[in-house]
Order: sequence, then structure tokens, then C-alpha cells
Amino acid sequence: LTAGRRKATIPCLPADEYHYNASYLLNKQLASISPEELSRFISTCAHCAGTEMSRLALTGVLLEFENGVAKGTCTDAYTFAHVESPAIVFENASLLIPITALQKAAKLLSDSESDIVVSGGTSLCRMDGDVSQITFSLLSATYVDYRRLMHHDAPTTVTVSCRELLSCVRQCSIAANDNQKGCVTVNVENNRFTVRAA
Repeated sequence: LTAGRRKATIPCLPADEYHYNASYLLNKQLASISPEELSRFISTCAHCAGTEMSRLALTGVLLEFENGVAKGTCTDAYTFAHVESPAIVFENASLLIPITALQKAAKLLSDSESDIVVSGGTSLCRMDGDVSQITFSLLSATYVDYRRLMHHDAPTTVTVSCRELLSCVRQCSIAANDNQKGCVTVNVENNRFTVRAA
């Protein structure tokens, strides 16, 4: 850009990498979900997303639409989150979406008064509110088989106070951070739930 004696150079990207006119890649409406459910969905999964780019698949959330239910799964190989929400499903689909893209979508679409419509293709996903719209690229990596991580027939069921459990974990995490293993041990015995720094 030149204006009188001044010149400025602006770095640009190739036009074919810009997805604004990529609606032909988003030819399928997959589902419709309320803004409140989408926000709960994302806030639940965000804590378990990975950050290591060497394991690209674990930096995303596996979003599945099937039989009137939207399922979100996220893991960083240490923690695991799985959440289900009611949705109007037009077509069964599975999308691997970067967690950062979902968090931006939640902020942008949080004030939508109507349901969020999710459209998808082979490489892109779009979410439409009543006013705003966001489009982002999907991750091309293969996600882990999370169903093997879910124990449907666990023999032990324990009900504990959320406040007390968080307090125990916070206290043990201080000692666990100084330990080379950085782990905590959970023991359930005689109606006692014990958390120790390993």
C-alpha cells in the first residue's frame, strides 16, 4: 500500500485458504441444538482437551449426532469427558472439531434466541445462530476408540460430596506435583473414600 511517501506491506494468505465462499463444502445440515446445551457441552469437554500438537486428534472434541442425541467426547489421555445432550438430528454424523473452535463458537452464538444449526462436510463445519455464523476446519486425524475407556459394568459405585472431593484432590495435587509420578491414588473401602498423593 502506498500513500504519498509512505509505504506499507501487509502479509496475506492465499485466497483459496479462506473459507467464506466454501458453502459448497457444507451441503448437509446435520443437527440442531439449543445454545444452552451447546455451551454446557463445550464447558464440560474443554477441561479434558489435549494441548500437545504431536497428538493432534486429542486437541479436538469428537462430536457425534445419532438418534436424537448429540454426544461429545474429549480426552488428553489422562482425563476423559463424555457428555450427551438432546438434539434434533437430521443425519447421523461424526465430526472431530478443534476445542478452540468450539469455544469461540460458544461465545459467538451464546446470545442466539433460536437453536444452533450444525452443518458439515468432509473438511469443514458451520454453526448458524439466528444472527451470527461461524465456520471452521475439522481435524483430519483419527480419534481414539473412546468406548473402550468407558466401563459400563463397573462393580463399584460410590456417591461422594462434590465439595469434599474437590478439596481432597486440590490438597493432594500440591504434594503430587512435587512427586516424579505426579499421580494420586484413590481407595474405596469400608464406606470410606480416600485420596492420597502417590
